[in-house]
Parts: sequence; C-alpha cells; structure tokens
Amino acid sequence: MTVLVIGILTFGALLATSAGVLKLRDYVDALVWRRRNPPEKRAADRRAYEERILRPDWSFYETHLGRAAPPALQDLYATADLVTRRDVRCGEHEVISSFEPLDAQGLREALETYGLDAVPIATTDCSDPIFLRRGAAVADVVYVLRADGGETEVLAQTPAELIGRLGSCHDRR
Repeated sequence: MTVLVIGILTFGALLATSAGVLKLRDYVDALVWRRRNPPEKRAADRRAYEERILRPDWSFYETHLGRAAPPALQDLYATADLVTRRDVRCGEHEVISSFEPLDAQGLREALETYGLDAVPIATTDCSDPIFLRRGAAVADVVYVLRADGGETEVLAQTPAELIGRLGSCHDRR
C-alpha cells in the first residue's frame, strides 16, 4: 500500500512540476514577445497594414481574379472607416476580424498560410479566409475556407450581399 501511495504522490509531483514548467515557459514567451513587439511597434505595424488595405491594387486583383472586380467590393474598399474596422459582426454568427489588403503580398500570404490560390478579402475571427474564386466565367460568390475542418462554404451569393450584412452590423466590442 505504501508503494502505491508513494507512486501516486510521485506522479502528482511530476504533473505539478510539468504544469509549472509549461506555465513558466508561457510567461517567458509572452515577456519576450512583448519586448520584441512594444505597443508603438504594433501600432506602426497596424497603420502599415491599414495603408495596404486602403490602397487596393485593382489591376493585380482583376488580373489574378480573371475578371473585373465587383463594384460592391470597390465601394467597400473606398469606405475607409468600414474597411479598416476590426471585429465586425456580419450576420448572426459570423465575425469579420479584419479586411485584407488586395495586393500581390496578400496573395503570397494566402498561398503560404492556407494554400489558397485566391486573394482573400477578409478574415473571420477564427482566422478563416473569405475570398472569391478565380476564373472569367466564375460567379462572384463569396466563400469562406474553414481552417478547422478544411471545408469551403458559401458565405454570400455576392459581395453586395455580404456588404449589405455589414451595413446593418456594428462592432462586436
């Protein structure tokens, strides 16, 4: 019986030590991240990102898309206060975390991150890209790629429908 108690106590001590080490590592990682990314740097990075959002490369986008950019999408990106907002509720269950810059860098990032050969127009709060499929004969249906299950779903039948949902929405905060 004593051996069993000693075994249980030893196992408990090992679990507690492991949990403590992991918690300490998380704390140190957070400190290092904050040191490398002070508030001023994060703010400057966000401003640079927003500048990219506010300067869509329509020529690149249309060439890559294989057709003209939908007018509703052009109108959205011309509305600086909406397209630079974060955590915008879009419908009952969907939240757009951020709109994406429409440029070659955005395409490279989509390929690297998602393996997606499309230029995302936004990202959900679960980091799922929202995009239009390529092709001259392809309809302007708005899709979302669910990162957790890898399934692509129709989010809206048109960019105008998606943007219409934003018109009646407000920040999640």
